[in-house]
Amino acid sequence: MITAQTPSIKRKDLEYVLESLMSEQLEYGTFAKKFEEKLSERVGCRYSLSVNSYYSAIDITLEAINLEENDEIIIPSFAPAIYLDLLLRRKVKPVIIDIDENSYFPSPEQVGNAVTDKTKAFILVHNFGFAIDDTPYKERVPFLIEDITKVPGCFIGSKKVGSQADFCIAGFQSSEIITTGEGGAVFSNSKRNYQTLKAITGNSQDELIQNYKISCLIPDINAAMGVSQLSSLDHRLELRKAIGQIYENSLIKSKGSCLVPRENENRYYSDFPIQVKSPLKDIIDFFKRAGIEVIRPFTKPLHQIMGLPLENFSNTEHLYLSTLLVPINSNFMKKDVMHISKNLSVIF
Repeated sequence: MITAQTPSIKRKDLEYVLESLMSEQLEYGTFAKKFEEKLSERVGCRYSLSVNSYYSAIDITLEAINLEENDEIIIPSFAPAIYLDLLLRRKVKPVIIDIDENSYFPSPEQVGNAVTDKTKAFILVHNFGFAIDDTPYKERVPFLIEDITKVPGCFIGSKKVGSQADFCIAGFQSSEIITTGEGGAVFSNSKRNYQTLKAITGNSQDELIQNYKISCLIPDINAAMGVSQLSSLDHRLELRKAIGQIYENSLIKSKGSCLVPRENENRYYSDFPIQVKSPLKDIIDFFKRAGIEVIRPFTKPLHQIMGLPLENFSNTEHLYLSTLLVPINSNFMKKDVMHISKNLSVIF
């Protein structure tokens, strides 16, 4: 079975991990700081703080904007459910909005219409490897938080995605294009925001800031793999792009449909989403018989989890009911790519 989300791990990654083990420094240390330097360079943000999980990265970001009970956070329905979990735990109101009809993102106008006097932030999630200019969103909300897990270092014009945000978040789970096994990071170009993050994690030199600490800094053993992963990321992205273009050619021959960047968007091939007209279960079963795992991007969109009226989220519903992720990985052998491509050419 060719699985949908397989980590891209090479021997070089293991050599870095071994070097970390031999140094006998497993906690946050030399490799973690080097990882943060490389992440900052990659993402285009002056400051970065690496932590032990995607969950922790989101958690300390929410803590940094000083949320209070009943504050509101605007978030698109097509977003990871982990955000909903953390917001509800903090007794913050998630204001869930639809995506725009001609985009994979909510429009700036949709975000502006959702703003109230209790709005604290908007979370912009760059799904599927697609990236959008964040400038029109930033001027509408007190804090702009961006999830760049799928697009670290992607350019929109002359700017890197997320470089204008108050905080950026990235996760490094085994399924992502940068993996440390588990892990995450938070980025900012604001020194004040960075100092707040350091204080929250107990990583501040200021002895006066001792009020709240979340022990979550990344261990060096995980960061070591991240350093290696970053060094090969551009090469792996080029391989993914080449594979994605083979898939796209197959879909053209079959009159199929793949998601493509819209106006003012860019993309990485961190995922390869396709849209189908047949019931998703039938397509999933078709690929399964061929030894290929295809999956939904999310088990459920956030509006379904919250039991909100489906008619208020028509664009998200359409995307949810028609979209699947096809395996794409820079480690694939040619025979794997051609096998997937062949099946893409006949499913429609």
